Amino acid sequence: MNNFSIETSQNVSILQKPAYLTDRIFAYLIDALIMGVYIFGVFFIVTGVSSTTFSMSLTVVLLLPVMLYHLLFELFNNGQSPGKNALQIRVIKEDGSAPSLGDYLMRWILRLLEITSLSGVIAILSIVFTNKSQRLGDLAAKTIVVSEKREIKQNLFFDIPVDYQPTFEQVIIFTDQDIQRIKNVYLSAKKNSNQFLLAQLQQKIIEKLRIETSLSPNQFILLVLKDYYFITKNQ
Repeated sequence: MNNFSIETSQNVSILQKPAYLTDRIFAYLIDALIMGVYIFGVFFIVTGVSSTTFSMSLTVVLLLPVMLYHLLFELFNNGQSPGKNALQIRVIKEDGSAPSLGDYLMRWILRLLEITSLSGVIAILSIVFTNKSQRLGDLAAKTIVVSEKREIKQNLFFDIPVDYQPTFEQVIIFTDQDIQRIKNVYLSAKKNSNQFLLAQLQQKIIEKLRIETSLSPNQFILLVLKDYYFITKNQ
């Protein structure tokens, strides 16, 4: 599987890694298990209802969350269902931005054809044979599913002394995925000598950490990455 690049609003190329097919399948199985348990609970509840008409109506209402499961979770959980969250994969737009309601809706509608009605055969073939590992819903919505698995600790581009003292301990509020994104943007901006993007990235980090600094964007971002790695390396 090849990495592919997306373009930021400043036309800076950032590498993203498509999620492996196995990760997407396992994520689907986790979600299917969750939905299965929920459905079992619904039928357990309605079996105690004596009225057939009311029982059928109640079943339809209670099963709505299952029908809308992927749409609702991806829409309100930043592109992740519980299964995707567990496998650290996420739905994003091809340009790296967050998908819109229409994008998620398109993926959900085509899911009924690709996965629900045909046991996932079309989805698997599409993922295998497209350059960005996209199913038909992704192609239609111009979305991709990317992997956000931890890479920063295995792919450092700096050395940290044993007696290193962190400067910004607040970095612990970031997740590994946050730091990986920061690292990707930082390396891309450095490679393209894009000081504007570095300054933007620095400002976003400062706002998130609620701190002040007189360091240059390059010095500050590098320090944040070092601090995060040092603090979390033994966790």
